[in-house]
Amino acid sequence: MRRQYTSASSRRGCMYPALSGLDRRTWAICLCCALALAGSGTTTAEMTREYTAVFSLPDTEVRIPILREGKPVPASRIKVLGIYASGHTYDHMFNVRVSPTEPGTLIVKGVPGYLEVGTYDLVLNVAGERVEIPLSAPLDALPDQIENVAAQRGVSIQEVKMERGLVEYPGREKLEIQLAPEYRAGETLTLELDPDPNRVYTWRVNDRTIIEGPGKSALRYTFETPGEYTVSLIEREGSGIATHWSGHVTVVESALVQPVQTWKIRARHRILLMGPAGYETYEWRVDGLPVSTGKNLNYVFNKPGRYRIECLARLPMSGMGSETRRVAWDTVVQ
Repeated sequence: MRRQYTSASSRRGCMYPALSGLDRRTWAICLCCALALAGSGTTTAEMTREYTAVFSLPDTEVRIPILREGKPVPASRIKVLGIYASGHTYDHMFNVRVSPTEPGTLIVKGVPGYLEVGTYDLVLNVAGERVEIPLSAPLDALPDQIENVAAQRGVSIQEVKMERGLVEYPGREKLEIQLAPEYRAGETLTLELDPDPNRVYTWRVNDRTIIEGPGKSALRYTFETPGEYTVSLIEREGSGIATHWSGHVTVVESALVQPVQTWKIRARHRILLMGPAGYETYEWRVDGLPVSTGKNLNYVFNKPGRYRIECLARLPMSGMGSETRRVAWDTVVQ
């Protein structure tokens, strides 16, 4: 049996053609190690041989400064053409972008749930010339991390692997859910399956249980911050697993984020902040903690200090699709 579901929104993917007919020259390409957070652990990108980036875990991040005559190549002269192996494209396994803050630096990060063991070539057009950078993904640190996560949660290693999309389980059903590859911070993912009261549903996002229980076949989750997210579901019936599924999405910054405003107020004085007009729901937070769901915020700070006030306005009444507006105030209480 096969069940297939599609999330409400979809995005368009891209394929990059190989660059041909260009002379190759020697470029100074240095690989720097970078740290990437992975659940409760920390992973490190390593170098094995010259010009090779190594990915020991699916979410390893590597920074690659590209230099010419000892100077960074301008970002405008660096174009990513794609990631290839044996004549096939594997762009879905890595996120590659030019750093907006580090001159002439590429940031390459593995995509959990999609990155597979193997060797690949990152192909660039640098100032009109073809450059290839080997990427090696042994994923050799993954087993220990999986074992630790399984031990901490008291579940099997196989179950953690299933949640991360690393193995298939021979369940009675095949579940397919199509997610949009990219969401914006503040957007809400809603997945609704046909409920079965005889099954226990476990929905997890990045190894954290969001909802679990008999008949809990719907997930509603808001991506609060940009980053990489793995969403998974395991359906249990009796003592066995009926089916499982996992998917990966990239969350980028919302296009409707307003610049953070800074102001000073006095302690024990009531303040009134107005939410953006034209939305159906509002959520106000102070230092990440929810404090109100009204359109406007009435609030009193009892102690001096520095606080962040945020308003998330969702479900536009008209004309703005499904975008969420985020407004923030850095507040100094004296």
